[in-house]
Amino acid sequence: MKKNIKVGLMAGLLITPAIVAQAGAVQAEEIIPGETDTGIGMVTEEQSKSPLQILEDLATPLLPVNKAKLTSEGIAAYKDDVTDAGNAIKVTSTSTLAKNNRLPISDAASKYIYDIIKEAETELNDLATLKSNIEKFKTDVANKKYTSATIYTKDAKNLGTAVEKLADYQKLFVDNYKDVENILSAEKVVTLIAGLDAKIAYNTAEYRTKVEDARKDFTALTQENQQPLVYNLTRLVAIEAIIKEVKELEGRVEDPTVTVNQIPTIVNDYNNSKSNYILTDVKAELDSWKSAVTTSATVEKQIQAISTEPFAKMGTSTPATKKTTVETFVKNVTNAHNEYNKIATPGEGKIDPKKLVQSSERIIALNKVAELAKNVVSFSTYSSSDSQAVENVETNLSTFDLGNEAYNVFTTVEKQDLQKLKDFLIEYLKERKSEQATIKEIDTLIVSLKTNVKIEDLATALELYNSLSKEAKPYVSEYTYLQNLDKEYKSALNVINSINNLKPEAKDFTSKTTSAKTAYDNLTSTLKSAVSNYTTLESLLPIANLMQDINKLKATSTTFRTEYEAASSTFKTLTTGVSAPAEGTTTDDKVLAAKQELLVTYGPKLDAFKLVLDTADTMIASITQLGTKKGQEFMDQLTALSAQYKALDSATKKNVTNAKTLTDLEKDYKSTLKVFNLIEQLPANKDKNFASKVVAAEKAYQNLTQKQKDDVYNYKKLQDVYKAADLIARIEKLKVGSKTFDADLSKLRSEYDALSADEKALVHNASKLTEAEDNRVLAEKVVALINEAVPNAEQYIAKLTAARAAYNALDATQKKLVTNIKDLTTHEKAVKPVLKLDDDILKLDPSNAKTFLSKFKSAEKAYDKLSITERGLLLNVEKFTGELRTIYKVADAINSVKASSKTFVADVKAARALYDDLSPEYKAQISNLSVLENHELNVLGGQKVDQLIQALGSTEPTQFITKVKEARVAFKALSSANKKAVTLEAELKAQEKYVKPVEKVITEIEGLTNPKNNLSKQFAKVNTSLQKLDDKQRSYITNIEKYSNLSNVTHVYDLIEKLKPNDRYYQGNLAAAKLSYDKLSQDEKLKVTNYYKLQEAQLNVDESQNIISIIATLSSKSSTYFVDIERALAAYKEIPSSLKKQVTNYDKLKQAEKDMKAVKKVITQIETIDPSAKTYASKAKSALKAYQKLTEEQKDLVSNYDRLQSAVNELNL
Repeated sequence: MKKNIKVGLMAGLLITPAIVAQAGAVQAEEIIPGETDTGIGMVTEEQSKSPLQILEDLATPLLPVNKAKLTSEGIAAYKDDVTDAGNAIKVTSTSTLAKNNRLPISDAASKYIYDIIKEAETELNDLATLKSNIEKFKTDVANKKYTSATIYTKDAKNLGTAVEKLADYQKLFVDNYKDVENILSAEKVVTLIAGLDAKIAYNTAEYRTKVEDARKDFTALTQENQQPLVYNLTRLVAIEAIIKEVKELEGRVEDPTVTVNQIPTIVNDYNNSKSNYILTDVKAELDSWKSAVTTSATVEKQIQAISTEPFAKMGTSTPATKKTTVETFVKNVTNAHNEYNKIATPGEGKIDPKKLVQSSERIIALNKVAELAKNVVSFSTYSSSDSQAVENVETNLSTFDLGNEAYNVFTTVEKQDLQKLKDFLIEYLKERKSEQATIKEIDTLIVSLKTNVKIEDLATALELYNSLSKEAKPYVSEYTYLQNLDKEYKSALNVINSINNLKPEAKDFTSKTTSAKTAYDNLTSTLKSAVSNYTTLESLLPIANLMQDINKLKATSTTFRTEYEAASSTFKTLTTGVSAPAEGTTTDDKVLAAKQELLVTYGPKLDAFKLVLDTADTMIASITQLGTKKGQEFMDQLTALSAQYKALDSATKKNVTNAKTLTDLEKDYKSTLKVFNLIEQLPANKDKNFASKVVAAEKAYQNLTQKQKDDVYNYKKLQDVYKAADLIARIEKLKVGSKTFDADLSKLRSEYDALSADEKALVHNASKLTEAEDNRVLAEKVVALINEAVPNAEQYIAKLTAARAAYNALDATQKKLVTNIKDLTTHEKAVKPVLKLDDDILKLDPSNAKTFLSKFKSAEKAYDKLSITERGLLLNVEKFTGELRTIYKVADAINSVKASSKTFVADVKAARALYDDLSPEYKAQISNLSVLENHELNVLGGQKVDQLIQALGSTEPTQFITKVKEARVAFKALSSANKKAVTLEAELKAQEKYVKPVEKVITEIEGLTNPKNNLSKQFAKVNTSLQKLDDKQRSYITNIEKYSNLSNVTHVYDLIEKLKPNDRYYQGNLAAAKLSYDKLSQDEKLKVTNYYKLQEAQLNVDESQNIISIIATLSSKSSTYFVDIERALAAYKEIPSSLKKQVTNYDKLKQAEKDMKAVKKVITQIETIDPSAKTYASKAKSALKAYQKLTEEQKDLVSNYDRLQSAVNELNL
């Protein structure tokens, strides 16, 4: 019976939505079967109840008192009750168009019922969620999705709280609630293990006790149900493994039998261990060993880097370089030895770390050598009173024996290198002793100079002083006196040195000789007497002066010739008896060497200057001789001489004293040459520029001076062509139509005939002369025709036309020769209308009706304007008034038919009658006959449309709208004239108005299959429109089958539309929509226009589940942990924001990303730690501080922690 009630309720609500709308009236109207448009089945008797009464029945099993009596056997029935009640309030709310799926709250009773049903639905959902969450918790632990103890504890306790609040009947729905007891037991152990990574010292016995306690509590859990729930067991195992490892290392350190050779291995293992778990006292010992290993390695590296090889390469080096090499060796050895001594001394019973330095004997031996070398190269005592210090250094150096047993650590090659070092030290000490002797000698000379100043002694003392090293100079006790004496005699010494340093072959010999003389002249008489080599300077001065004079010679100077002759004379005097030195020989006689330099170097310079003057004199003579020449000889010689002059250098040109004469002759030559070239370059007689260039050449010739004319020796060529060229130019200038044309033409003919045969041959345009004469003959014939065409002449118009035709046949040149053309135009003007009309009649062409009609009308108007006399002059009047007029009348009648005219049909018939009366010849010339035929067709068109409208009354209903549209299309296709023949147009309009609402319904029904429309709203829209139609209109609906049986389809459509990704029950709602869709028939499924949204929703859920799986698999123990995080983040970012809420474990990903960023930052800081950089300590401290801020889980992810630990140990941080 209950099943019948549900079916009846659902059917009633779907068939007549008005039932629910009238719920407030309690009494529902009885529904008569078969009255509905949709034809859905019979209504049951239960439909006589109101919706509120039906809902009361459905809500009764859901009351708290009834729920408390539930047993495990009644669970399924209870769930069905909740589902039925929930579906009922949803359907009711749809029928009443209520908002938010709720009934109108009209009174307390209806609200109470609604709340009971909604509360039952919520309760079932919450219990299902709790059951699911318990299973999910166990699954997440099994799949290792938990990474945070805090989140684990929170989730476990939330489950415990939720189960604790359950009533007994509620536990029937959560059949796995007892699993929460196991979860809470496991949670305690999880918390203990997590506490092992809290802020606590790992290197204490207390910590190790806590680890043991955690293991005991874990062992106490049940192996099957509780132990698997301890998600962080791996962390406990890892800590136990670390403690086991460090205990083994501690045992090796405390082993009394440990040796120095084992220390590096132990330290290496220490570096690779979790040092923060090692007990404090053992770690201190390990740190001291680590420091010793590091220091010994550094010292060993320094010792191995010390090489004796540089001593083997000192042979060719400068003393300063050798000393630097020794000092570098001393420095390197001293630094290494100092570092060696810094290694800490061991306590009592401890291992000596210095034994870790493998080359300890070598550094001790090297240090002995370095101390000896240091005493020698740092020697700085030059006073004779410090002789004992020198002897001590010599003694130590002499006793330095590489054969000593202490030096057996060196190889044979190294001993050879050190022997070279010893040799250098001996030599270095010897040089220092030599400087002591030099200082003594300087002191003796200074004592002598105090009693008698000799320039030579002063120079010697200064030379010895300058030879001393920088370190030795301060030990010259009387240097101040020597310095003052040097200042007093320095000028005389400078002059002596200047004279001695003069070198005749040097470039600066002349300037330095002059400077020496100037310096000598500036000395006092006392100092001059001290210049012992002044006589040499006196002998060199004339030579130096001559050299300067020769250097100053400039061929372009106005005084060049005079200065050259003076220098040449002095040169001969100074070099008399002097010959060039033999190759490879030199002389100490500075004066002789200077004269030889004068002869060898400056003699050729004078010879070059002489050549300049000789060349200039030859050119002067040639220019003087040229003035006596003329004609071709003058022009040839001038050309050659000009070329020679241009080839001279500027210096030679400067010495050609009559160069202006040559310039003047060249000016004359240029004018003559210009005319000469004009004649030589005359073009052929047929060239268009021939005549003008001949005239230009003649004009240029006449402008020359007589001297210049005499030199134009090709003038006869110009004379031979001048007459012909003049005639060519005048023929070209002959102007047709000018007043003097006939006279000019006759004169040109006369002059041409007078030319010789050769001259005539040059006149290439003689044909133009003949052509002009022929044109004159043709023009005279036209003049005669015009003279005959006078008004009183017989056939006047014909003659006038003939004269005009003859004139038009002439070209433009010939027309200019027609002297009486004005008479022709005057006569034509008098009869212009006649002439124009005659021409227009000939142009009339019936083949184009439109143009023909227009032009005929114009011709007819022109004809009417003529006088009787003028009409008699027309040549084509008979054709115009006969044949053409007849054709015009018919064509005009056809053209005058207007479709809009009321007399349209009559006009068509009249035009047809006129056409039929024409002869076949004239009919062929009616070019607008097709227009007439089209008009005749249109007259028949209106009758066909009337027939279509009359046929609508007998049309089938499903074809009615189509036939109405066909009639309208046929009407529109008619011309405007034909439309007037349609008598039933008003009836057509009435039918169109009647079917318009039907077309609207058809369109709305089609909208039910449009995915863009909301199916429920579209369905309601169709219902509203249907109610406005009468029965006849409904019979016209062609797609009514698309509207029927859509209730189930709209229900599924609504479920899909309500799917929202941000809804907490999104996945449950999706499952319900999918289930409902699957229950539809195949045809119904095709009508669910938003099915694609259901597919998208399923894809979205699959995508979010995929991301959940990716996040769940994240493991900090994985070698690709960071890559996995980046992959998960990329996948999460790709999904729409609305779906992100469906990723239930996003918090885990967010925490992983945070850990990754923090760890990567610390890894980067550790990477920047460079032991060789100045920032080593500061960077290490900064990295350590950042590392200590990390959580224990994050610290385990720092892949380069050992590098940080190494720096921390080295720097004792």
